[in-house]
Amino acid sequence: MKHYSESAINVPIKNKKLTILNMISTTCAPCLEHIPHLDKYQKKFDKDIQIILVFHEDQKTIDRFRGFVPQLKNTILPVITKESGLPKKFQTKVYGSCVWIDQNGIIKTQLNYYQFNDKAINSYLKYGQLVKSKVVHKMDNKNTVLENLKIDSANRMISSFQLFRIDSNFYTSQKTMWNFEKDSKGILNRIYAYDTDIMSITKNVFDQRYLHNSRVVINIKNKERLLPNYSERHYNHFAFEFTNSENTNRNALELLKKHFSTALSVSFKDTTLNTKCYVLKRFKKVNIKAKKIIDPNSVSADEFKFNNIMKSKSEDNFYILNSLVWGMFIDDINLGNYGKKFDLFIIDESGIPKDQIVDITFFLRPDNITLVNSSLEKFGLKMEEEFRPLPVLLVEDSN
Repeated sequence: MKHYSESAINVPIKNKKLTILNMISTTCAPCLEHIPHLDKYQKKFDKDIQIILVFHEDQKTIDRFRGFVPQLKNTILPVITKESGLPKKFQTKVYGSCVWIDQNGIIKTQLNYYQFNDKAINSYLKYGQLVKSKVVHKMDNKNTVLENLKIDSANRMISSFQLFRIDSNFYTSQKTMWNFEKDSKGILNRIYAYDTDIMSITKNVFDQRYLHNSRVVINIKNKERLLPNYSERHYNHFAFEFTNSENTNRNALELLKKHFSTALSVSFKDTTLNTKCYVLKRFKKVNIKAKKIIDPNSVSADEFKFNNIMKSKSEDNFYILNSLVWGMFIDDINLGNYGKKFDLFIIDESGIPKDQIVDITFFLRPDNITLVNSSLEKFGLKMEEEFRPLPVLLVEDSN
């Protein structure tokens, strides 16, 4: 324990109404930037809450980072490290997640760092739960019928479907979220989503295989129907609500596919096309398991990465992959989970077992594959732009 009166603590904290575990990593730049806000909340609600930083790295790594990360050096919050075993108790998929635990040790909710604010804390302390913002649609009456499209089936009791673009003033706490509701029999009967686009629709309604943009081929004469040009501030494309009655035997997601196709006058086809992609190959045998590669610069690899990402002093993003499953790395890099997303889908033909734990460092520069390859060379790896037959989602005009 650091920054606390005792060497060990019990979770939840005694005499506190709420204990909040911020699951954090030194590789998460937004998480580190958010620490001063957590300090502010701790000072403001110190009587009722205790926020704890739970790092996925060991004490040695945290101490090293404290030397050049002011947010970590100056925080007043207790710090728990990997040695405690606590990070393994919570299967958080996103760093920055805040686990809220009440005074009886019951987990009440889990929020991302950007949802964690004064309002959320006040709501819990006053009502014992989070106040959910009421969602109100603000539709732009100046838009055309196609832009504010509303289609209902002949029998509203069976199903109803609404699809529309959201007014630029629209805001909801459920932004980017999908919700699925089931009836008393456990049958899916309502789906609604806000601030979504064709890729999000594909991810949740069609097939998880098409998460990468390069695997969705759009052959539409008027692409404005699918990819409207919004301002930088308001990038949302579509919102929709879909209701499926208990009396309907057909699967709700299947009906939703049909309604989307009708509403947009397009067809969604599963097919295989010869698609341009990056092929990750292994040109020489190098044992990369637990192999540490230190950046040749005078500063440490950790500090170099911190300077690049946090302070944006360089266009070169240096990425460190420590003790991570190889297959997970390939999936995450295709999803863009490392901050920058490669334009083309990456096919792994390296032959490295998907479950192998690896330690590598490399430059993450989707716009400069030569630079990426120069940093991968020491591991006997390289990326080449080639064509491969890949499953794709083909979006075409219905007529």
